[in-house]
Amino acid sequence: MSMPHRQAWQLPQQRPWLQALEVIKILQQAGHQAVLVGGCVRDHLLGVAVHDCDIATSAPPEVVERLFAKTVSVGKAFGVVVVIMADLHFEVASFRHDGAYIDGRRPQTVRPGDEASDVWRRDFTINALIADPLAGEIRDHVGGLSDLRARCLRVVGKAEDRLAEDRLRILRALRFSARFGLQIEAESDAALRRLRPHGLSRERLWEEWDKSLALPQRAAWWHLLCRYELTDYLLDPSLQLNPLAIGADLERLDPAADAATAGALILLQAESDNLTQWLQGQPISRQRREQLLAVQYLCQAWTALGVDSTSAQARRLARHPQAGQAITCLQARERGAEAKALADLQNSESQRGPIPALIRGDDLRQLGLPAGPHYARILTRAEDAWLREEISDRQGALAALPQWIEQS
Repeated sequence: MSMPHRQAWQLPQQRPWLQALEVIKILQQAGHQAVLVGGCVRDHLLGVAVHDCDIATSAPPEVVERLFAKTVSVGKAFGVVVVIMADLHFEVASFRHDGAYIDGRRPQTVRPGDEASDVWRRDFTINALIADPLAGEIRDHVGGLSDLRARCLRVVGKAEDRLAEDRLRILRALRFSARFGLQIEAESDAALRRLRPHGLSRERLWEEWDKSLALPQRAAWWHLLCRYELTDYLLDPSLQLNPLAIGADLERLDPAADAATAGALILLQAESDNLTQWLQGQPISRQRREQLLAVQYLCQAWTALGVDSTSAQARRLARHPQAGQAITCLQARERGAEAKALADLQNSESQRGPIPALIRGDDLRQLGLPAGPHYARILTRAEDAWLREEISDRQGALAALPQWIEQS
């Protein structure tokens, strides 16, 4: 390995850099090397706000735990300990050299290494830069500085081998390329076209999905997925989605929309039964599954209503917790009139406040009505009447109750 390229550098004088410096000082005062590494160095050089810092050190994890009062063991087998300093969490990883990868995710063996070996095991050159605040320099063992200047994404070492070690790197490459507007280097591009992200757990795929859709550049990310023919590894072909239409929708999506809304927008195209069945097999919470299905239902139901903002059904749709997401998705799908009508109704219903208590079961029992499914129908009838502004309070509901019972 050749000597690293060195570039003068000064530590920023704010959080989280100053707290990271304290961690580094404690490690170095104990006789260990410690440096900043990875995304914080990359983002700082690109002018992106840094919210957390990762630290690499020659100290083994047991020593790290002894040196700091507050630590969390998150991956001691891989030399990783989280150090808590001034209420900030710093991932402190011991320099290591990875053995062979046998499962497309993690190395079979890990042994202690030094700064150079630790850098050369990383995924992309832009993620493999070292910042040493006490030496006042950035050390570049892999050409990451020149790649940053050239806006180039390059895999560290032999591209195909490194991507095959952990096949999630195939998808991570597209996210980094889209996020930072980087051109993928030729050898890395060829490897991405040959390799497929087989065998990845659905949990890891959903995590990557969320990170990618959280990007303002998510449309560029989707276009890269299509270019490398990788969409089917995230979304089952049974959903019968149109990748080109999805790309256009994402381009129109409000940049401020969150990842959940972007995901719902993509899945709007799916047939409802297929989407329900597919989501049942995914490692996501029931709440998240219901939210995704709710956005699809809201968009379909509102469009089918023909923007009838006077009906109780329309007002219920406008009150749904996912109505805001549905409005954003309708806008992205060039349904501006429907989106505006739903937004206007949502605003007016919000000003009215929650539906008040109108009819209780005791009211029905006192009138001699036996329990049964008609109870729910009458309660809904009362709410619908309030939504249509036919009644305004409980007194109005009680006055209309005998007629509702007769008609039920």
